[in-house]
Amino acid sequence: MAWQEAGPDGRVRPVCELEADAGTVRQDQDAGNFERAVARLYSSGKQTARLQAPHVAATMKGKRVKAWGGVTIDVMRPEGLRVQADRLDGYLDKDLVVARGHVRFVQKDPRTNQLIAEGGVFVSVTFDTRRERLTVP
Repeated sequence: MAWQEAGPDGRVRPVCELEADAGTVRQDQDAGNFERAVARLYSSGKQTARLQAPHVAATMKGKRVKAWGGVTIDVMRPEGLRVQADRLDGYLDKDLVVARGHVRFVQKDPRTNQLIAEGGVFVSVTFDTRRERLTVP
């Protein structure tokens, strides 16, 4: 499944690309439910994250992605950040991802593999890919 939108210059740009072992798509609703999925999330045509999860529900209308069952998400901004959680909610129109349940994160420099930061176990963590900020409530 690939969701796209028109950019300000009229060019088509990606919003979400999702591959799954199984699932159902409701084209009339621009929504679907997927099993054993990998998704690439975009903002302004640039990839911001890659997530893997046993279960994913996505809707283009609200630009929302929900994943559960043990989720791993690699964030491109801030660079080198990997978050693992029970579930997550992605708000693609706001460049926000909220990870919930047994959240752990590790950030490594992608060039040197040096540890930058790590933390967990948290109830929830929010990361803003536009501001490159991670917050723990």
